[in-house]
Amino acid sequence: MVDAAEALRARRVAYDALWLWWKDWRETFHSEVDGRQRRELGLVDTSLSSGSEVDEGDDPVDEPVTPPVK
Repeated sequence: MVDAAEALRARRVAYDALWLWWKDWRETFHSEVDGRQRRELGLVDTSLSSGSEVDEGDDPVDEPVTPPVK
């Protein structure tokens, strides 16, 4: 049986690794891919009712979101 604390640690490590991948992609390729290509690749949220692009400009990169410790 897996310990709950160990499972939470493993999940946190996985989220942190995913965050590092996203940050690397953003810094490396974001400026190389225009808005249309980002939409086609599914990298921006197009579910909003307005026609404007969600991921536009050089917004500051947020900190990784990890699940709260209970």
